[in-house]
Amino acid sequence: MALGWMSEVAAAPMGATLKVVACVLALRADSEGRCFPSVDRVASDAGLGRTAARDALAGLRGFAIITVESGSRGRVSNRYQLQPVALWQVKCPEAGPEPPADDCNRPRSDQSADNGSLRNRSPGDANPPPGGLQPVASRPLTPHELSRTPHSKSAPAREKLKVRWRKVPEGWQPNEGHRALARELGVNLDRQVLEFRDHEFRDPKSDADAAFRTWLRRAHDFAVQRGKAPGLVQHEEHLAEEARRKVRQSLRGGAQ
Repeated sequence: MALGWMSEVAAAPMGATLKVVACVLALRADSEGRCFPSVDRVASDAGLGRTAARDALAGLRGFAIITVESGSRGRVSNRYQLQPVALWQVKCPEAGPEPPADDCNRPRSDQSADNGSLRNRSPGDANPPPGGLQPVASRPLTPHELSRTPHSKSAPAREKLKVRWRKVPEGWQPNEGHRALARELGVNLDRQVLEFRDHEFRDPKSDADAAFRTWLRRAHDFAVQRGKAPGLVQHEEHLAEEARRKVRQSLRGGAQ
């Protein structure tokens, strides 16, 4: 009985795990199709975990391939009875006129051919593909979707990365915004520009204008910490410059 019964199991449209467990029971069954293995023994023979083996036994019982009689007090293991093929309830699922009834036993190559025909159909085909499936019509991408694609970066993202530096690049000059900020803070712009150009930053910079604005604010804060009002710092620098100018004039007069 076992060999013929296992042949029917192998041809049945069900999962491989269920087939393996059914064959394990058939190999342990007696001449009347009865066996008494524990769940652990079934799992070990089938190469499965205990939970997978228990689920497979429940599936075989649900398909009426086996019947299960719970073990009594004197017998811990359940008794499994192999059922004749005529009593099995394993059928190919039917979901309407399509797919055909023999789809479950059809070779995979045929099914792949059908899938290829679905891919090759255009949205305007008059005859729908088998199974009532309709191909999805393509549509143009929206500007938002285009902006999120990997090959459609925005213009700023395509710009070359700014060069980082530790000393101010040659040719840099302060702008009107720097002059207005220097007047507001009361610091000498020309002196701060010289010091800014001579300074070597510890951390690399990339925006000289922003770095100089920070430099001017720190010069103002440093002057305040020394106890000098911002306007007084510029006034003292102006007086010093006037003194140097007078000294130069006197030296030129003496030379003449």
